[in-house]
Amino acid sequence: MKRNDGETDQLLKLIVGLVVVVASVCLGFAFADAQFDEDSLVYAAAGVAVAVAAGGPSFKIRIRSQVKFMSSWSAAVVLSVALLQPPWAVICIAVAATVVNMATRLQPIKIAFNTAKDIVAASAAVV
Repeated sequence: MKRNDGETDQLLKLIVGLVVVVASVCLGFAFADAQFDEDSLVYAAAGVAVAVAAGGPSFKIRIRSQVKFMSSWSAAVVLSVALLQPPWAVICIAVAATVVNMATRLQPIKIAFNTAKDIVAASAAVV
C-alpha cells in the first residue's frame, strides 16, 4: 500500500502535535513549580544566554557526498540542568530553543517539533 503526500502530511502533523502537547504539559509543570523571585529571574536570564550560546552554533560535517549539520543542544541541556533549578532549566531551554530555531528560519512545523523535542529532553534530564 502506497501513501500519498496528503496522508503523510496528515500523519506528520499528528505526530508533531503529540510531541508539542507533551512539551506543553512539561512546560506547564515547570511554570507551576518555578519560584519567581529576583534571584531566580537573574539566573534564568543567564541560563537562557548560556543555552543559546551552547546550542546555537551548528557544525557542518561532510561524509562522502552528504553534508550534515550537527548541533550541540545536548550540551545546552546538560549545562542548564547542572547550573539551574530544575523548573528553570526546562523554561530556559524552551526559550533558548525557540530563539535559536526562529533565527535559523526553519519551516514552522520544524520549529514547533525541534522546540518541543528540546523541552521534552530537558524535562527528562531534570527527572
